Amino acid sequence: GAENRWHAAWHRLELPASLVAGLEQRAREQGTSLFVALLAGFQALLHRYTAETDIRVGVPVANRNQPEAQPLVGFFVNTLVMRGRLDPSMRLQELLAQLAELVRLGLAHQDLPYEQLVEALQPERNAGTQPLFQVLFSLNHGRMDSRQWPGLSLSEQTLPAIDAKFEQSWEVQDDGSDMILALEYQAALFDPHTMQRWSEQWCALLDALVAAVGGDALLSDPASLELYGQDVFSIGHRPIAILRPRDIETLAAGMRAAARQGLAIVPRGGGMSYTSGYLPDAPGALVVDMA
Repeated sequence: GAENRWHAAWHRLELPASLVAGLEQRAREQGTSLFVALLAGFQALLHRYTAETDIRVGVPVANRNQPEAQPLVGFFVNTLVMRGRLDPSMRLQELLAQLAELVRLGLAHQDLPYEQLVEALQPERNAGTQPLFQVLFSLNHGRMDSRQWPGLSLSEQTLPAIDAKFEQSWEVQDDGSDMILALEYQAALFDPHTMQRWSEQWCALLDALVAAVGGDALLSDPASLELYGQDVFSIGHRPIAILRPRDIETLAAGMRAAARQGLAIVPRGGGMSYTSGYLPDAPGALVVDMA
């Protein structure tokens, strides 16, 4: 019912230490931050699932850039809208450079209230959804340290989430030793299996970002089919991926990814052979196995 529209559910995932170290190294090479690298992988994931080239993500900021605000007690948090322009031919360094500049500009104007931005832009409003963005992404550092409060014993208590304000909120928590993704989502829109798959595919994209050399394309790389196909092989230097979809969402995402890359979409069992002569013009194929 309507009363359950905002009901929240959670998924947690620990990022491997080797992946975090690789992302930090990649960020340093590109002259940017770990946050930008994490956000790049997230925007790429949203692009692959939606096929949209205009990706807007909300990012909360402390909004204490003025020296006089630093010692004050109070809630100053503001939300920035990070708008990425993606296309399948974009290269890794282009995406990272774009987001690094977006983050720099956003932080320079972080004292502009989000509500004022919405009022100025007058976006189309729909009941039940946030204007300008529907997903939130953040990176938080540190944890409570009792050494900062002599004579007190402190412990963290996680309050159970009842309502989810956004369709998805991706919070990466870095306490200096471990990095954990805490993913909050609206249970009426997404099931636990889907959110587990999304988080794992995000990590796969981050792995690709770490491993890729400067000239590799992020979104048109044939290896990206591994996100959707369980088996990937080559015929005549062209990738052939076999997609065994568990649900309509997986099928649609795989077909969108193949279409963006100009790949042929082939139903398995249709009497077609996988030969290099079968696909004279396509760079590869996605074979859909519905069995």
